[in-house]
Amino acid sequence: MRILLLILIVVFSLSCENKKKSKTVHGFSKDKLNNIDSYAQSLIENNELPGVVVMVKKGDDLIYFKGFGYSDAEKEKKIDKKAIFRIASITKTITAFGILKLMEDGKINLDDEIGKYIPEFNDLNIYTGMDSITGSYITRPAINKITIRDLLKHRSGLGYGPYTSNASNTFYSKMYTQFFKDSLINLYTTKNVSLKNNIKNMAKIPLVNEPGTLFTYSWSYEVLGRLIEIVSQKSLNTFFNETFFVPLEMENTSFYVNKDKSKLLVPVLTNKNGYWTNYKSASYDINYPIKGAKTYFSGGAGLNGTILDYSNFLTMVVNKGRFKQKRILKKETVLLIQTIYKLNTIQGIAHIKDEMSHGIASGMTVRNKNDDSLKEIKILFWSGMFGCSYFINPKDKTILLVFKQVHDLKNIVDYDDVFQNIILDASIN
Repeated sequence: MRILLLILIVVFSLSCENKKKSKTVHGFSKDKLNNIDSYAQSLIENNELPGVVVMVKKGDDLIYFKGFGYSDAEKEKKIDKKAIFRIASITKTITAFGILKLMEDGKINLDDEIGKYIPEFNDLNIYTGMDSITGSYITRPAINKITIRDLLKHRSGLGYGPYTSNASNTFYSKMYTQFFKDSLINLYTTKNVSLKNNIKNMAKIPLVNEPGTLFTYSWSYEVLGRLIEIVSQKSLNTFFNETFFVPLEMENTSFYVNKDKSKLLVPVLTNKNGYWTNYKSASYDINYPIKGAKTYFSGGAGLNGTILDYSNFLTMVVNKGRFKQKRILKKETVLLIQTIYKLNTIQGIAHIKDEMSHGIASGMTVRNKNDDSLKEIKILFWSGMFGCSYFINPKDKTILLVFKQVHDLKNIVDYDDVFQNIILDASIN
């Protein structure tokens, strides 16, 4: 009788354990992961977003992958999980790792001056204001030289043309628009322009501030893209293909989208009087990925791709340089992105509230897990201007990707924060 009772206790314990396991998947609560569905669906139903694709991975393991709403609200076309997005500024993370690959191969040093490779950056001036009499701008010679590390951390002193945001120099973007807007490609183009010539023109524009001193989100990654071309003696397109896209099986990621894949490209939408409609930019052709000369390879914002492709890249990152059985980068190279220079410990993602929140390849912050443990979690993150964003926890290999394609999305940070909170809450580690 005692043996039978013992057997029943063991069976019951195993049953409870299996039941408990069935409610979790790779360290996440299944019930709490379902909050992604309810939140994403609410954004669509409340007309806050036309469509969104969300993916969660734990290292190599796919945990969650769903699309909600429409890719084209005008045509009522349901969003496809295989859709191609203009990933904009999360291109920068790939460019950063391209630079780290060159460093790993001994071809550059992160403390090299960029003028060593691009002489036009040897003699730089800093914008100090406008002359009220002549109407021209005033500059002074820069004291410091720009290093590759400065470019990686957005501390080069370069601006971002009309998109420049720097509290210490509120008139910089106006100066750029008045004197330089016709001489430079800012982000995207259908014109026959090369990265080489664009960077030479960029070097003629006054800096926002002294190199190496302040965070200013900028053209730095355009310059880094050109540096990759010079050192590798390949176009940025070819270098990315050979170094990352082919070995990482990123089959649908490229600077330009071929005609046979153009139907997968999600249109950029904007909300006009409560209705989502195709966005048309006054400063560039929004259809740049599928038309025009297709000659400009922007290391700062030019790539297009699927959420699955980008997840392969981030899988390599959280696996410290490995993807499946392939070694893409050395472990110590990948760990450089976790190097903290100065980091704000705040409640919630920093999202560049000041110059302290950007490292070599991405934004960095520390968050507290939303429970009684108050466990600190180091987060690496970034997002693009049309709403494609990522969030990774290098320690437990959690990856979150949220892809949207919307112009002037004022609540983009708030939306991403909610998705991140859901993931943090769902984690049982």
